Amino acid sequence: MRKFVFLLILIAAVFMFAEVKIVLKSGEVIKVDVDPSQIAQIIFVPKQSHLIFSENFDSYSPGQFPPGWGVIYDGAGTEYCKVDNTHAYSSPHSLTMLGVNGWSQVIGWQIPYPPDRTKTYDYYHGLSKEEYQRTVNWLKEHPEIWVKAKVMTAENKVVNKASAVIKFYKVLPRWGTSYGGVSFGKTSNEGYIIAAGNNKMSYEPYKWYEVLVYLNLKERNFSVWVNGKLLTKDAPINADGYPEFLALVSDHANTKVWFDDIEFGYGYPEVGE
Repeated sequence: MRKFVFLLILIAAVFMFAEVKIVLKSGEVIKVDVDPSQIAQIIFVPKQSHLIFSENFDSYSPGQFPPGWGVIYDGAGTEYCKVDNTHAYSSPHSLTMLGVNGWSQVIGWQIPYPPDRTKTYDYYHGLSKEEYQRTVNWLKEHPEIWVKAKVMTAENKVVNKASAVIKFYKVLPRWGTSYGGVSFGKTSNEGYIIAAGNNKMSYEPYKWYEVLVYLNLKERNFSVWVNGKLLTKDAPINADGYPEFLALVSDHANTKVWFDDIEFGYGYPEVGE
């Protein structure tokens, strides 16, 4: 009913003034300037979001490396990348990871999905030529992708280094290419900071945060929301080509991190604002 009433108002406004300004929640203003006599129909077409997979790690045993994922860099050792039952956003389990200063721990989920979700993979050299082409072909048909996850970090043991990172990533050429993401870390000047693009916000260790990363490979930009609030909008992707993986990272801060309730999909995501 509300959409119908809004539609009537919009139509009336267009016919009366020939220009309509629509103000979005982000503050962006969209102008519609047309000849009223040329309007035949106004149709609202909502952007759609499609879920490819979700993972809360609850179906696995503590200490297990999650199937379907592959190791890119092993950080403190693959034994430190495991299902954990000491912390979880949705009980009983989450995934914990540990990178070290100078050698991060990175695991990847092949876009859109691996050939066998029951296996684990070695992605140190990225995907094979054939598998990467499969990913590229899919991304050309689905250029808008997103990931949502709950993220928590311990207290940083090394400052001015990232602790937790979630991003879209291509392994080669070494040391990889990022296509948009969000990072957690501690700086000597600003303390604990979540960063995406040129924007930052503060956070607290041992507290869960919901992050959403939306990647638009057609427009070559990305946006990030934290706890439903927009952190950065349409930040440029400073890289050519296409990512291979959705990557989870415990970076160089020598700090334990946790991930839970991961969702990966395509189209425009449902966001808080």
